[in-house]
Amino acid sequence: MDSTLESAIRGLGTFPYEHDLYGRLEKFEDAPLLTPDMLFRYTSSHPVQESITEFGECPRCYFQTSGTSGTAKQIPYSAADLERQIDHEAQSFALAGLKPSDIVLTLASPPPSLSAWATINGSTRLGASVLNTSYVDFDAPIGVGESHRATFVFGTPLMLEMIGETCVDGWGGVEAVYPNVRQGILYGDLLPPALERRVKRLWGIDIRFLYGSVEADVIAMSCPEGDDTLHIMDQKIVVELLPENAVRPGSSAPSSADLIAINDAPAGTRGEVVVTDLYRDHMPLIRYRTGDLVEIATSECPCGRVGSRLRVLGRRANMIDLGGRILHEIEIHHAIERALGTAWDDWSAEIAGNATSAARMSLTVAAPGDPGAVGAEAIYSELLACGAAPAERPAQEALLVTFAGPRPAQGLIATGDAKAQRLTFT
Repeated sequence: MDSTLESAIRGLGTFPYEHDLYGRLEKFEDAPLLTPDMLFRYTSSHPVQESITEFGECPRCYFQTSGTSGTAKQIPYSAADLERQIDHEAQSFALAGLKPSDIVLTLASPPPSLSAWATINGSTRLGASVLNTSYVDFDAPIGVGESHRATFVFGTPLMLEMIGETCVDGWGGVEAVYPNVRQGILYGDLLPPALERRVKRLWGIDIRFLYGSVEADVIAMSCPEGDDTLHIMDQKIVVELLPENAVRPGSSAPSSADLIAINDAPAGTRGEVVVTDLYRDHMPLIRYRTGDLVEIATSECPCGRVGSRLRVLGRRANMIDLGGRILHEIEIHHAIERALGTAWDDWSAEIAGNATSAARMSLTVAAPGDPGAVGAEAIYSELLACGAAPAERPAQEALLVTFAGPRPAQGLIATGDAKAQRLTFT
């Protein structure tokens, strides 16, 4: 076994290991990949009757996933599992700068989703207080005259934007009702530059970013001193990577033989995150494919922590293959930013014939003015500089860029842990 991986899994569990989902594993490296479909089939055939909203008397309860990686799954937890989860959340929140003196406003989704439960319990485990229960009652502290006490906020980027715009419509702005919120942990979706600017404009906060899932808990977290890379929260999980070429559209199904240990991956390595967590009584995860693509950073973080860090690129299902290098969602954001500066709001794209010789992306950019042909050419150049299309293929055959007007304010129009949907594949 690779020494890095061996040291990572030491203490996570004893092999041989046996479980209904995996059968008998003589050693860790024998474990195959676990896909979301496999997990869905298992959890569907081994249901947990009690939801987390009823937890207290039941020996097992569940949180429900959002369904981003396929059909929503009910992930079971024991009472001991939940305690370990709370400790892990608290460690992650502390890394991001949450303090016992903070008072939290949570804009997370209520049970049976994980996020509100996690933000509340992880925060209180650190000693912080929480004003509300989820985004559903975000205005309750306003109604009782307590909103000025909030200092810290949790939510998806889109939810913070929507609640922020709702505050503008109802009270004149966030500052009018939540004047002392200065920091926030955002999670659940990409945080592209334009959306980050809108959230900061509405809320005036310093932002940390959490990467995780219901299935795998917190995987990585940013720190106050760092950049857009995230520290791996490896106190109870092991992270491996499936190299990007092994999971690109049209490739054959990868196997555990393709995996590389996260700390053995050179800087710039891209791949799909695969997570192991054996610290669970009812639903241990062994080599679970998250469907998330990341890039590895190995330089020392300004905070002084050592070890590999992650930069989240997007979902495997959203990998764009126009015949060149794989293009990820976050790269489109950055390409537009380099081409237009800050004079744009958002974008959407339709990809026809992905991973074929005739693949084409029609990109629509929402901008307050019409950048015209010059702006379109600048975006072409930036995307082609990424290697997204073969050099011998005319740019306009692979890419079509058009502009729409400025993005309108949304208000509170979504439920759950709201996520942006920018890509359509046809």
